[in-house]
Amino acid sequence: MYSSVPAEWAARERESLAPLFAKYGVDLVLAGHDHAYERSQTMQGVTYLVTGGGGAASYESSAALPAHTAVRSSAHHWTQLAFDGARLIVNVVDDRGRHLDGFEIDGKTGALQADAGVRELAGPLAA
Repeated sequence: MYSSVPAEWAARERESLAPLFAKYGVDLVLAGHDHAYERSQTMQGVTYLVTGGGGAASYESSAALPAHTAVRSSAHHWTQLAFDGARLIVNVVDDRGRHLDGFEIDGKTGALQADAGVRELAGPLAA
């Protein structure tokens, strides 16, 4: 729904689903399909994560980092989710073992604590 890769269906999905996610207290929405990693800023209490970093070649883009994006990378990667009580802990590691992103969501408050800074990571998606 929120990705740097333009898609006609995304606007329709945002229009129909985003209000429901916000209304019912969804903290994190996971998506694949786009061959990249992208974590949104938290919008109306919801963070959107695209984790499509396995298999096929990564998408390339010279587009500027969208305002809704906190982190983006074209590296092949895997995403690890772990629960510790009411906390969701997410770590993203590339195929060379480098840390790409990490954040925690407090299940009681919905607050997201992330690595500092909005950034784009090196790779073909870099402008």
